[in-house]
Amino acid sequence: MIVIDASITAPFLLNDEPSPPPEIAHRLAREALIAPPHWVFETGNLLLNAVRRKRIARTMLEAIVPQLRPMDVTIASDSLDRVWTDTIRLAEDHRLTIYDAGYLELAWRRDAALASLDDDLVKAARTLDIPILTY
Repeated sequence: MIVIDASITAPFLLNDEPSPPPEIAHRLAREALIAPPHWVFETGNLLLNAVRRKRIARTMLEAIVPQLRPMDVTIASDSLDRVWTDTIRLAEDHRLTIYDAGYLELAWRRDAALASLDDDLVKAARTLDIPILTY
């Protein structure tokens, strides 16, 4: 199982993002993917910002969204039960946003790998010995 954050999702949705190395793309395609509920909003925000910055046309947004379905990301609603306890503690301990700590908490609790391009999040995961997929 792999916890994915929005940063690792971007290269699969936006053509101007660097493609992941084949070994990472292959793992993301064949292993179970999971994310906390806010991943949906962060990914939506990423796409909306791409429209606002004219990286993609608004009409492309509607064409990109269906690409999320084949990724088959399970949303871990049980992460909501941890926000005010484990997640906020991890955010404080590792100086992360609560959003990034949500990914970290889920990977830690589920004993899963974490796929991210966020340097601070990757650094925090390494201190907790969470397997990382990054490039």
